[in-house]
Order: sequence, then C-alpha cells, then structure tokens
Amino acid sequence: MLDLATGTGDIAAALLEHWPETSVVGLDLSPAMLRRSRAAGSMVRLSQTVGDMNALPYPSGVFTAVTAGYGFRNAPDPLVAVSEVHRVLAPGGRVVTLDFYLPENRIWRTTFVGYLHGAGRLAGRLAHGVPEAYGYIAKSLQRWMSAADFSQLLNESGFDVQVERHVLFGGIAIHLAVKR
Repeated sequence: MLDLATGTGDIAAALLEHWPETSVVGLDLSPAMLRRSRAAGSMVRLSQTVGDMNALPYPSGVFTAVTAGYGFRNAPDPLVAVSEVHRVLAPGGRVVTLDFYLPENRIWRTTFVGYLHGAGRLAGRLAHGVPEAYGYIAKSLQRWMSAADFSQLLNESGFDVQVERHVLFGGIAIHLAVKR
C-alpha cells in the first residue's frame, strides 16, 4: 500500500495495524515530516520516501491500494497526481482519500471557509505559536474543488467512484474509488 502525503504517518500506521500481512510505503514532500513519523515508532513493514505526488518514483501497477489524507488538495496539479495514482495502482486497486472540499451550498461554503480561517489561525497560535500553521487550510480551499468535482476528476481519470461520503455538509469528504 502507498500512503501519499503521509506526514506524521498516522494513516500508514493504521494500515499496518489493520492489515498486518501487508507492507506500506509512506511518501511525503517534507523530509522533516518523515523524520517525525520515524520517531513515532519502529515499524518494520513501513518504508518512507521523500517525493512528489505529481511524479511518483514507483513502477506502474505495483500497489494494491493508495491512501491520501489531506493530500490531493495540496498537490501542485491534482489531475497529474490522480493520473500518477492511477499509473502506480494495479488493475482493481483502490484509492481512498480524506480531504477538505468546498461545500456546494454557497452560504455554507462562505461560513465554513471563514470558520476554518479563524479557527485554523487560533489553533496554530495555541498549539505552535504560529497562526499560519493551520491557517493555510482556508486559503488552500479557495483554489480547490467540491467533493463532487473530485469524484468527477477520479471518474475521468480511469476510476470508478464507489463511495463519496460527506462530513460537515460537504466541507470534508471521503472517497473510495477502484481503478478500472
């Protein structure tokens, strides 16, 4: 399995816990985040790679599953990143994503993004002394898409979306898609 934008490795660790017979590769653009992940514990079946979602350093068709928690929204080009996931997945492989999205309802979208801006800056200040630590989330949403748009992107890229589950009225969504 491949965990994109693995960060501190929480999703990778959960994959290893729930599927003890598998191995997981965690990929992240930040070497500092991967070092934090390694410090969380020694997991024999976890390897880590510094890399970019838009140019995955793996051969085609080698993974049975790809996960991304809050990753595609930060990819330089989401279409390229989704195409790369399609390339490295074996036929029938699954991609599971969790991310923030722009809610479809304009009133809720404005409220949600405004809340994330204020709450993110406050949380960043309280937790790290740096308001921008989480304040970037609202900014990244302004150039992002809705959950339905992401489903369409997956479909157009060779996946069959099996689950699109909304949380917070579309502000967060989980997608499960299978490579055709």
